[in-house]
Amino acid sequence: MRVISCITTEHNLWLVLLAAFVCISGGWITLNLLRRSETTLGLQRGGWLFLTSVAAGSSVWCTHFIAMLAYETEAAITFGPILTMVSLLVAVTGWAF
Repeated sequence: MRVISCITTEHNLWLVLLAAFVCISGGWITLNLLRRSETTLGLQRGGWLFLTSVAAGSSVWCTHFIAMLAYETEAAITFGPILTMVSLLVAVTGWAF
């Protein structure tokens, strides 16, 4: 019950809905790319799998980032550009494995 209360009172609901949309559409795109990679062989398959990992990692990362932006707090929050980009690379690399 605390989770639902937190989402409805401490988050911008429009951004939460945007994060949900990004999550659903990213999952749909990832599955379609993965299906396409199953029909290919060799180097072409590696290309499709790379593209799939980029799509999966970036959609997961974007969903999380939008959800973090949706959180409304009175404390000042900043994001370092270097660590933000590193976290994106970690997400994509994790999906590649």
